[in-house]
Amino acid sequence: MSLASGILRRALRLPAPRTPRMAVDRDVAVPMPDGVVLRHDLYRPAGVHRGPVVIVRSPYGRAGWVGTVFGRLVAERGLQVVVQSVRGTTDSQGELSPFDEADDGAATVAWVLDQPWCDGRLGTLGPSYLGLTQWALAPAAGRSLRAMGTLVTASSFRDQTYAGGAFSLDNALSWTSMMRTMAAGPLARSTRLLRGRRTILEALDALPLRSGDRRATGGEVDWYQDWLRESAPDSAYWARRDHTRGVAAVARADVAVTMLGGWQDIFLPWQLADHAELRAAGARPRLVVGPWVHTSGPGLAAGLREALAAFERAFDGTHGSGGVAAATTEEAPVA
Repeated sequence: MSLASGILRRALRLPAPRTPRMAVDRDVAVPMPDGVVLRHDLYRPAGVHRGPVVIVRSPYGRAGWVGTVFGRLVAERGLQVVVQSVRGTTDSQGELSPFDEADDGAATVAWVLDQPWCDGRLGTLGPSYLGLTQWALAPAAGRSLRAMGTLVTASSFRDQTYAGGAFSLDNALSWTSMMRTMAAGPLARSTRLLRGRRTILEALDALPLRSGDRRATGGEVDWYQDWLRESAPDSAYWARRDHTRGVAAVARADVAVTMLGGWQDIFLPWQLADHAELRAAGARPRLVVGPWVHTSGPGLAAGLREALAAFERAFDGTHGSGGVAAATTEEAPVA
């Protein structure tokens, strides 16, 4: 167990690790059907040579908080974890096409299930965009998918892009600027970080709206222009990025779903819609909503505890050696 993970374990109030040792296979290449190669890091706990696998698909890199919280901390509790960079981010090839994650998710599921170290059982985990990727791969995973830890997220991001029917300019520009900053070289990234919120505030005042991306990032960004142009909720663009059919697939497969939301979170209305659809289809997801904003530390901590408890139950305690079930709140369906 690393010093960082030990400090985080106490801060997040997680149960003690099952194993302090693990191997990490870095930069593993997975070919997609169109020839693009995506890369992931595989966290494998000591003594686990075959078992369930938790898939985490992220546009925010694999190092830092993503790898530590959703890779190392989960693996220390006895589960193998694949932390993959989605297309066009970090060192995964191709171009990022935000929210269009079904095909790559399906190919990743097929690849993982074909590995000798996977016993055919899958889990998924993560907040926000990392939650959208879970719903996107769910239909392809079928009954191999046993548990999902979804935090402050929804199965479709179209409605929050046009919340109440109006374009969510601040959210769109902030996310676009963040993604462009992450993709920039060290010098450009440092310059943009120093300017921080000031650049976004200046871009918010820009007219016409289609110039906002240039003000915020220094250049035109294709997906920002797409979002402005594709305002119709029933457009082909948004249909391809709508993963609500994953909700029905999860209900049919009897997946153990935990849903962590915040009363001040931008995704809450649509997360509650996903919860209602699961319930209507006969599923029994575990929903916890608390006094949190998007990806706040206490909220993520509660969501991770809920997910670990669900993994413990879904995988019958066979993924590690002994140990105590992950700490969780009361077992009522909604809290």
